[in-house]
Parts: sequence; C-alpha cells; structure tokens
Amino acid sequence: MFASAQRQFPSPLAGEGQGEGEPHLAPSPISSPFKGEETTGRSPIHTGVCLLLSGGTKFLRRILVRTYMNFAVPIHRHVWPLAVSALFCALTSLVHAERLPYSLLGGAVTYTFPKRWSLQKVSRSQKMEALQFVITLSAPGEPPRTTNAILIAEPNSENLTVADIGAKKISKTYTSVADYPEGEAWRTVLSQVPNGKPPYAVLDRFGVTSKVRVHLRIVLPSESDATAKWPSTLAKDSNDVMRKLGINLRNAVGVELRYASSNWELLQSQTVTQNVLQRPVPPPPKPPVPTPPSDQPLAPQSDGKSIPTP
Repeated sequence: MFASAQRQFPSPLAGEGQGEGEPHLAPSPISSPFKGEETTGRSPIHTGVCLLLSGGTKFLRRILVRTYMNFAVPIHRHVWPLAVSALFCALTSLVHAERLPYSLLGGAVTYTFPKRWSLQKVSRSQKMEALQFVITLSAPGEPPRTTNAILIAEPNSENLTVADIGAKKISKTYTSVADYPEGEAWRTVLSQVPNGKPPYAVLDRFGVTSKVRVHLRIVLPSESDATAKWPSTLAKDSNDVMRKLGINLRNAVGVELRYASSNWELLQSQTVTQNVLQRPVPPPPKPPVPTPPSDQPLAPQSDGKSIPTP
C-alpha cells in the first residue's frame, strides 16, 4: 500500500530510462515571476509616481513621496505581483493549449483518449512524436488533483523488439509488479516507484512493428481513502485507451488494469484478443459564420445585379 499521493508527481521519464530527445512527462509548474519583493522593471504605479515627482514644488513632492511609501509600495509589493502572476498563468495556459492530432507518424499510430485527459503538449521531431496529457482525478467541487500520461511514437529504425523497448524505457529503479507479453508485438508492464515522493505506480504499454514503435505511460497515484471513486474511473479510462491504441489499425490486448484494496493490479486474460481498429473520424468542420444583412438599399448594376448604394 502506498501513501496518499499529492497533486503533482515528478516526471517518471526524467532521467529514468528515457531515450535521447524524449519529452518529460510532467511539465515544470508555472512559477510566479515575482520571487520576492524586488522585481525587475517598473510597475505602472511606480512609473506614474515617477512622472508626478518630475514636477511640482518640494512640498508637493514630500507629500507624494510619503503617500507612495505608505500606500503604493505595500500595494506594489503584495497586490500587484499577485495580479500579474495570475494574469501570467492564465495567458500561459492559453499559449500551451493544443489541439489533439488524429494520429501520429503519418497515420501509423491511432488512438482515442477520454475528455478528462486534457492535452497539454504536442512534440514533433525527426526522431519522435509525442502527446502529453494532464488527467483530472478530482470531482467538481473537490480540491484539484491530477496525474499525467504520455504517448510516444517513434520510427523503429533500430528494428527493436517489444522486449527491447521495455528494457530501454523502464527504469531500473522501478519494481516490476506484472509483466505480460501479448503476442510478439505488444507488451504491458505495471511497476511500482517506491522512491517517488509520494510513492506511485506506473503503467507502461509497448507496441512494435518493423517500422514503428509506440510507448504509452500512465502515472497511477495511490489513494488511502477506500471510498474514493477516481481510481476506478482512471482504471476504466486506461483500459479503454489501451484497447484503442493501435499501429496500422491493429493491436493485441490480453490484460486489464484494476484498483483493489488500495493497490493497482494488472490482470492477465485467458486469451489475447487481436483487434482490428477503425480510424478515428475527425469532427465535421464548423459552418461558416453568416454575414449579417446590410441595412443599405440596393441599387441595380448594369449587369442586372444589385449593389448597396452609398
């Protein structure tokens, strides 16, 4: 049994069996640009006071200086940094908003993710393509709690087997709980990370062909509250993602993730199901915004058409 997990988890891909050039699973938290009372640059309050102090009598300057030191400086040091920090975080969230692509590696890797899995980043390079997700665990009205997942697709230029990929991607510091091959092309591994703060579990699923390899990793927090509902929801969503993750619209699934007695379990099915998947259908394009009618009267043209009169 693991201790209760915190809201954010360190990246299990950071320095632990990850290939060169792969993205970190969990992004660095956005920190306020104002670490203390001293800030770089000048605030609008400071700038305005400086403009006022540039003219007027000495008496007026003393009053303005005293007023600024008694009121504006505390506001500048406490309220203004908080407001700017909140605006900074909001704008950063908008900048990082991504649209989920329908496939990776030119359509070779297909998938379907739940709406609760919010796409945070899309990474593309000549060596790999990756999708990073933040998964909301808490219900509405509860304190925010999230975990992470990542999907990495790469050309299999080294002609690695599914066993080779697992040995390359899974850290030696992990403790293996279950390791099930599902045919020659797929493999699912459940591991514990006892050195995590707090400890947590990791689900890895690997797929490979002669040209493409794929790696899905889901961070599984622990939960001491036996009445919590999010573990069963996360297990269901994870199983759905594994069933719908395919290479060339095919996969093999012979496992099921469960949460019981405050522990994550990976159960092996009696048979491995070979699935033929359907390519996800993109949503229809949004209809064009209708042009509002003009209030100007129409005048006939020489060709019989009408144009608005000036």
